[in-house]
Amino acid sequence: MEREEEDEKVDLRYTLSEYWKLIRGYKLIIIIILFVALFIELRHILESYLFKVLVDEGALFAAATITKEIFIGILLVILGVFGFIVISGFLGRWIEQHLVNVLESRLIVDLKNKYFTHLIELDHSFHVSHKTGILISRLTRGSDGIERVTDVLVYEVASVIFSFVVVIASLIYFDFISAIIIALITIVFISYSYFMQGITQRENIILNNAEDKERGNVSDIFTNIESIKYFGKENFM
Repeated sequence: MEREEEDEKVDLRYTLSEYWKLIRGYKLIIIIILFVALFIELRHILESYLFKVLVDEGALFAAATITKEIFIGILLVILGVFGFIVISGFLGRWIEQHLVNVLESRLIVDLKNKYFTHLIELDHSFHVSHKTGILISRLTRGSDGIERVTDVLVYEVASVIFSFVVVIASLIYFDFISAIIIALITIVFISYSYFMQGITQRENIILNNAEDKERGNVSDIFTNIESIKYFGKENFM
């Protein structure tokens, strides 16, 4: 039995399909989150561009190509734009975090309702052949998992994709060769991350099974605590 559990594989396609069934009811929230995430990535590029403008105009002023009044006017414009970027960045982060929290809380409730109902409707033979603690452990891990998946998709996958697109587009505009190099490095990094995820998958499954057994045993012990006390089996437990 233990060997069979250790040889289990995570069905990524099934997991993502179940996640999509839960998340597709919140398309508006997802669209807003992705839009804000894209804006945050664009903000970083705009900050770098402002720095470029500052250096270029400073060089022109040092070379006496533009007057002091013009340079001061440019500095004021840069300062105003930078202030807008900073304020909108804080606001964007707050909106993103708030919407992600709302989305995750609703997904967790939907997932627990769905699978709790499913477990309740299973026949008696299923419940007598599975420890209560294991079922609770898996239900809890499912809610934790959907929160982690959402965080990864929003803060890592979406952020990396948007950042990659924005940076590559900017580099293509300035230097095509650099854009190609960055693209290749990114592809190698993503491939390595995917490869490492596959290597650690088996160990993660073993960990999950061990946690299920532990919680199942603890649940059984406390559920039958009266019998343990009656027969004086505390030390054995």
